[in-house]
Order: sequence, then C-alpha cells, then structure tokens
Amino acid sequence: MLGSLFGRKEEHAGANNNAASRTQVLDHVSRSLSRQRPQSRNSGLLGWLASTQSQILARRVGRGGDATETHQREVLISLAFSVAPSNMMCFILNSLIVTVMLQSQPRTSSNWSAESPPTSPALRPISPQNFYDSPIRLAPATPHMLGARADENKYRMRLLTDRMFSPRDKHHIPLVSLGPSVFSDSSKSAEKVIQLLRCDVLKNGKIVRDETLWIQGNKIVDGATLFFAGVKPDQVIDLGGATAGQRRPLVVPGFIDVQINGYFGYDFAEQSKLEEGLDVVAKGLLKYGVTSFLPTVVSSLPQTYQEVLPIIDAKRGRRSGHAEIIGAHLEGPFIAPCKKGAHNIDYFRSAPNGFADLIECYGKYLDPSSSVQKDDNVVKIITVAPELEGMLGAIEGIKKEWGDKIAVSLGHTECNYEQAEKSVESGVTMITHLFNAMHPFYHREPGPMGVIGFSSLPRNTKKPFFGVIADGVHTSPSSIRVAYNAYPEGAMLVTDAMAGAGLDGDEFMLGSMHVERKGPMEVVIAGTNTLAGSVATMPFCIANLVKFAGCSLAEAVNAATITPAKSLGIYGKKGSLMPGADADFVILDQLSDVDESAFRVARVFFAGEEVFTVA
Repeated sequence: MLGSLFGRKEEHAGANNNAASRTQVLDHVSRSLSRQRPQSRNSGLLGWLASTQSQILARRVGRGGDATETHQREVLISLAFSVAPSNMMCFILNSLIVTVMLQSQPRTSSNWSAESPPTSPALRPISPQNFYDSPIRLAPATPHMLGARADENKYRMRLLTDRMFSPRDKHHIPLVSLGPSVFSDSSKSAEKVIQLLRCDVLKNGKIVRDETLWIQGNKIVDGATLFFAGVKPDQVIDLGGATAGQRRPLVVPGFIDVQINGYFGYDFAEQSKLEEGLDVVAKGLLKYGVTSFLPTVVSSLPQTYQEVLPIIDAKRGRRSGHAEIIGAHLEGPFIAPCKKGAHNIDYFRSAPNGFADLIECYGKYLDPSSSVQKDDNVVKIITVAPELEGMLGAIEGIKKEWGDKIAVSLGHTECNYEQAEKSVESGVTMITHLFNAMHPFYHREPGPMGVIGFSSLPRNTKKPFFGVIADGVHTSPSSIRVAYNAYPEGAMLVTDAMAGAGLDGDEFMLGSMHVERKGPMEVVIAGTNTLAGSVATMPFCIANLVKFAGCSLAEAVNAATITPAKSLGIYGKKGSLMPGADADFVILDQLSDVDESAFRVARVFFAGEEVFTVA
C-alpha cells in the first residue's frame, strides 16, 4: 500500500493546475486505498473520504470556482482521529501527510510545474527521511488514540500540520490545507474554554489516570470536538505536580447532597427567612465541594409547605456563585409517631384517602391537574412511613401521576420487612438515612435494612438507594460497613445538616424544635439525647466512608456524586464528568500516598467558573 502511495509522485508533481493537482492526489489516494484488502474498516473509510474530496474539488474546478485552501477542511486528520483510534491509523495518517507533501511545490503567479523547484530551503517540503526528524514529534501512539494521550498527540499534530500546510510566503499554496476554521487562531469560541492537563479524573465511577479534561462554557465537552473546530483553551490548568509522599490531585464531579435541613444558622422550614437562607446556604456550600443540593423541609403544617415550595421553586436553576438548588425534599409529615426523631409530632398526618391526602397537604406541586409540568416539579423526594393507613395507595398514586420525577423514600418508620418489601413494589426507590428513626435490624426481622439485600425482585423493581449519615454519631462504623458492602451501588452519602452546621454556636432551631450541641458532631433536642440532624460536611462524610467501609476514595466519592444523581434520575447531567455533563467539579488534594481518607477540597468549579480556592 505504501509503495503504491509513494510510487506516483512524479505523475502528480507535473500537474499544471494546482487545484487539479490536488484532485489527482486525493483521487490517487482513494484508488490506492481502495485497491488494498482492508484489514479493518479504516482503510476503506479513508479511501471513501479521499474519493469524496476529490469529487468535490473536481466539481469546483469544473465550475471555475476557487479551489484554494479555504475549501479544504480536515480531510485526512479528522477521519484518522475520529474513526480509527489505533497505532495503524496513526501510521497511515503520517504516511498520507508525507505523500501529499511530496507533491506540494511552490508556485509563482499562474505558472507552476515540477521543473521549477523551490530554491529557498524554507520552502522545501518534508520528506519521508526527515519527517520524524522534525522537532515536533508525536508522542508514542496508544492502542486507544482517543484515550489518555489523545489530546497531547492532537496538539502536537496541530503544530505539525500548521508547519506543513501553512504558506511559507505569499506565493506558496499548500497542496492540501485544513482551512482556517480548523487551525486558525481566528476560530475562537465565544465561550470560555478551560483545559485540565495531566489530571486523574473520576469518570463513570473509575479513576482515569493522566487524563485531559475540557470545559467549554458551563459544560464538559469532548476535546476532539474543540480540536477539530480549531478552538484553543483560554485557561490551562496543569495538575501534573504531585510531591513526594502525595498523589496527584483528583478531579471529581461536584458533590450532591439530597438532605439538608438548613445551614449557617438558617432553617429551611422557616418561611420568613427562607429566601435569604437559600442564597446564603447555596453560596456557602461551594467551599465544601457541594455544587447541587435539595433543601429539606421537615414535618410542618400544610400551609408551611405551600408557602415555602414556591420560594424554593423560584430559587432553582443555575446561578453564578451559588450551588444549584435541584428541588425540594419533603421529609414528613406522613411519618410514624414512634419514630419521630426531631420532628414535631403535632404536625404528623396519615393518608386514609391515599394520594388525595398528599395533594391536600403539599398543594399544587402534587396535583396532576395543576399547571406544574411533570419534568419541572420542584418536589423531588417525599419521605413517608409506608405502614401508615392509606400510604401504599398514596405511593402508587405518586408513581402513577408523576412517574420517576418524584422519588418516594421510606423513612421515620416502624415498618417490618414485609411492609418495606411491599412499599418497594409499590414504588419506593429510596431509604432516608438508613438505620436512623426506623425499625432496627434483627436476624429474625431485618426491617427496612432487609430490602437492600434483596436477592430476587419482581420484574421492573429495583433495589432502593439508601442514604447514610457517616458522621460517626448517627450510625456506627460497623453498621455503615455492613450496609455498604451489602449494596455499594445504592449507598448515598447525606449530611442531614441542620441550622447549626457551619457555625460555632451551641443552640439552634430545627423547624419549631430547640436543639443544642453536645459534642463536635452531636446535636440533640434540647434536654434530651435524641439526635436532631447533623453538623457534618460532605468532605467529612466522604473521608469517614473510606475509613468505616474500607472503600477507596473514588468509591466514597461515587456515593456523593453518581449515586445521588442516579437516585434523582439526573445522572449524565449531574454526577458525571463525561461530555455533556454540567461543568461542576471539584479538585481534591490527596495528602497522603497511603491514606485515601486524607484529602482536602482545593478548588471548586461551578458551571465552568472557579468559585472556591483553598487559601
């Protein structure tokens, strides 16, 4: 194949018309490739592309149109990198570039031929002998050219092609040009482009080493797309500098907390300060790496829900410098009095009329006849006790009318295993803070804990996700280890934070309840030993999960990113660093080469904007 490509050099070099010569070269490349028995689909595709390009050029020349370099667009390089990421493809690509350049000669005015070779060394085309002697060399190809070294190779190829295909003076027109829209600096994106180099990235739950991550505007994008569009990064962040005894920084998706009752002195059940509180909390959470969260409203009067939900709804969406409010988590009032926790029992309700009673309590946001759109409901999670009168029917009503847009979570419940199993079959997809405020695990009666160990389920029924508060107070390390190992894909870290989180004081409010701090991580209802939410941060819980469950840092981060995103049906947009995801990510400094729980939040990006940098 290579012999046939190089063997016809003189034939094309003697062409009298530059555009026609280009057509001949591409046509010859096409025929040469087509004659080979393809060992894969790649050579056939290259031949087809070259043939198509030659036909386009021929039609332009036939019409007397301009066939200069502005009409040639990413012919060989784009195909090489997009359809055939392999060592052989890189070899073929290099060979094709050499072949085309051997045909390229400078011209003056309209007269050009092989008999008028260039006299200036600067115009001498690159030959096979000096091709790899060029100062710009490709990094060794890998079996997956779109993998770890792809962006580096593409960048070097860009420099190489700029050198080979760009005019050396006003008389020199390259035989094949990739066009200014691909390699010209004039092709700048209107949106800011950030490139993270030499970083370890958590993708699809696994750490990818020595990766390059591209951000354009507020989205994660495919670096190859920007490369072929000729877009250069506005900011380059090189994370390759790990010191002795430390690992390289780890880039992870922004954390998602689906249960926050309040923070920084604000309680989300207090309507009078809710609007201000949502702003303060949304800003403050960013320093902990939390880029998305669900304000959680504990058991309250129906009037309270119907007042606070429109306020939360109005604060949803992506606002610069604020963690995104995805929606609301309604924790109560349809819960068991005997497992009330820090909820006010005066507000508790049952649902004898099923779904209708939930609509009466929460208002239009559960009413299917209202103007609220199914894809845009502010209510994302409702925690209920399934053993209450009429509750199984209510769960079925939620799933019938709202589908997977509202997750029903089992919590603050005295239900046994059979009742928990029936609730899952009816539509429950989550468990609120596993172990806390529910029937304890017992070998003859496992309670709600038993459903995460399902070995067989009815058709179309999945194991429920389960939240855990890994603050070392709400649940013992051993219990967390048992639950995590039973179903690691379902483990979801939540802080269950209350108004005292982020503050140094000792007395706070949780809804209408007075609470007080008993220890660094222990907050109780005043005058009792009943736990009343948490003051833990998400990084603290992640580090504890590594210690308690014996999992890796990557696995612990999954419980704060991928799993909550999946539980809400938003994975891909959130909880991911794959192209198309929101550009919400955290750079973690790993402080030890042996202890994965030793890390800190170093930098936080929200919507492609850096919003926190550690001092």
